[in-house]
Amino acid sequence: MFGINEVKKETTMNKVRGTKHYLFNNFCDVGGKTYAYGDFFKNSFINADRYIAELQNRAWSLYNYAKSQDLVNVFVTLTLPSEYHPKKTFKGKTIPNPKYIDDEAHQPKAGSKMLSQYMREITNDRIYRKIPKEKRVYFRVTEPHKDGTPHIHVSFFIPQEYVKSFVNMIQRKFPQPQSKVETNVHNPVNYLMKYILKTLDDLRGNDDNITDLTLWYIYHGINRFYTSRTLISLNIYRVLGGRYSLLELTTMYKNRELTVYYDPQTNKVMEIFDDIGQIYNRKPVNITSISSYPSMRLEQKPTLKSFMKKEACYTIPSEYDLDNKIVTPAYMGDLELYDYYNGLDVEDEETTLLHYGITQNEMINRGLLKNMPLNDLDNFTIDFGEVHEFTR
Repeated sequence: MFGINEVKKETTMNKVRGTKHYLFNNFCDVGGKTYAYGDFFKNSFINADRYIAELQNRAWSLYNYAKSQDLVNVFVTLTLPSEYHPKKTFKGKTIPNPKYIDDEAHQPKAGSKMLSQYMREITNDRIYRKIPKEKRVYFRVTEPHKDGTPHIHVSFFIPQEYVKSFVNMIQRKFPQPQSKVETNVHNPVNYLMKYILKTLDDLRGNDDNITDLTLWYIYHGINRFYTSRTLISLNIYRVLGGRYSLLELTTMYKNRELTVYYDPQTNKVMEIFDDIGQIYNRKPVNITSISSYPSMRLEQKPTLKSFMKKEACYTIPSEYDLDNKIVTPAYMGDLELYDYYNGLDVEDEETTLLHYGITQNEMINRGLLKNMPLNDLDNFTIDFGEVHEFTR
């Protein structure tokens, strides 16, 4: 069912088992305690309970925000044209669809991208753009038909005075049966969550319980759930571990009670302050593994950045700036660092001795240089040009 045959099922299950094996057999050390990589992941088949709880939080937070703005619900279902459907129903029977185009551009993944394009057509329309930004909210779910062709359900929340023109716009762009519009859904969160939860319940048990419906999402790499960018970034919500709800964090940000520091290169959240003090600090993590890879260490410095305002980004200088491009060995992967270190030219006048020493220390710390003591960087304060002989 859903276009998942035995070959696709076996391929997907191997992916699931392989991913779980890697994540739960590799570890990192945090504050003297060892955690499996998998403890930090939340997706449909890794820590499914936490993933489902977060989805419900997002849906209810958006709904409560919509209620606070006195917005009303318009529930829209969008389907793809006939050429995306391998099967069709004729006189109560399912038969092959002669209009179906069997090529890469009409597979489920491509169909999902086309549905996203339909969403962009709606949200870019002048009717939708006329609605004040803080008064337009949506969340959407992608679901397959029995033949594996995706379709979407979208709960829009908009002011009452825009409902008629908005519905007319949807029906003009996507005439029936390609669209279905409902304006009398009494509990839109539960109505939408039923589409999500029926594809997730089988993930709470062991891998043998995974259904073809769930395998369809994993095999094609299709996300179940999208929302408007009404609430604060999930990156901020997740690092706080549920200390505040999404709605609380959004309100704090809009009231200027929240300050967020980002890393300039990875764009990861480094520090968060509320109006009392620091509530989050990203600490360096020692990563170890049961495999033969050496341990890795992160040394990251924060960047002051007003949330969602890239122009308000101030970078704390790195220890080395080459042609105005920051080069920090601590941010590099092992292979990148190894190649970079061996490619350093000691005769290049722009390569300072201090930078060479820092890079070499990073190699030693990661175990990429054996039987070598750490350099005292106080001895690396002169340039290569002042050194007559230098041995690597």
